[in-house]
Amino acid sequence: MSSCSLCELPTPDPPITDESVDGEFCCHGCLAVAQSVGSVADADPDAASEELRPDTDPDKLPDDYDEQYLHVDGMHCATCEAFLESTAVDNDAIGAASASYATDTLKLHYDPDAVESDRLPELVSGYGYDATERALSDDTAMAGDVAVVKFLIGGGFFGMMTMMWYVLFIYPKYFGFEPLIDLSGFDGLYLFTQLWLLASLVLFYTGYPILRGAYVSLKAGEPNMDLLVAVAALGSYGYSTLAMGLGRTDLYFDVTVAIVLVVTFGNYYETRIKRRASDLLSELTAIQVDQARQPDGTTVPVAEVQPGDKLLVRPGDRIPVDGTVAEGVAA
Repeated sequence: MSSCSLCELPTPDPPITDESVDGEFCCHGCLAVAQSVGSVADADPDAASEELRPDTDPDKLPDDYDEQYLHVDGMHCATCEAFLESTAVDNDAIGAASASYATDTLKLHYDPDAVESDRLPELVSGYGYDATERALSDDTAMAGDVAVVKFLIGGGFFGMMTMMWYVLFIYPKYFGFEPLIDLSGFDGLYLFTQLWLLASLVLFYTGYPILRGAYVSLKAGEPNMDLLVAVAALGSYGYSTLAMGLGRTDLYFDVTVAIVLVVTFGNYYETRIKRRASDLLSELTAIQVDQARQPDGTTVPVAEVQPGDKLLVRPGDRIPVDGTVAEGVAA
């Protein structure tokens, strides 16, 4: 597996390249940074990314600009953030952009008179990035269905088989009971071979994201939790494989399976929480009121409301600003 010439993260197959600059890159963000600095060998990825980021201030935009949050698939480093922000503001209808690869979110400040909100994902998609509107319901959970299926089929089923064999044939021996089969004979070898195959599937299939995260952390020189988990899982797996080859019966494939499944489920749950937190940003934007109704029935932008002004709030309306109820009742 080759690594990015700029950030040293693993590259896709085939890697991102361009004739104007030497090297292979993991994303178009890193490619854009490399093109901006010229020499990759002398480049500081963080400093170059900051240079690539557009110098825009949302507070200086006209009051009639709207906000939109997009979900973006394909971001995995800070240069992706800078590239997407730069790509977005290159469009005249977008005044400012702020990306976060940690939450897969892109916040846009745009001119609603120049572009429709449903066209914004189209403007920033491409080059390996896929932008979609943030859903205002639990439909976003569908994005995690693939991960659930992978966990249940790849991990849950094979992990359940592994633990069942341990409960039936190996754990009784640990507690001093006579095992149901002769673990030192052919039956034991057949059982241990099955355990090895099942544990291998769980470790290298379901646990692939963990192993990949550990590899990336080593390449980047920044140890993380994935590396710690990978050491524990591979350690118990490697010892058990060696012990099986030497004819021993103290195998710990169950430890490998338990570590991978628990951490995988934890990572999936964390992803769901992050996705839900990101969606709340869209919900907050959706419930904001940008117009206030005056007593004569006319509406004005909320930004033009001054302290002391009287406003009319009809039943079912959202209250646009903080204030005191002067008169009126509601259910």
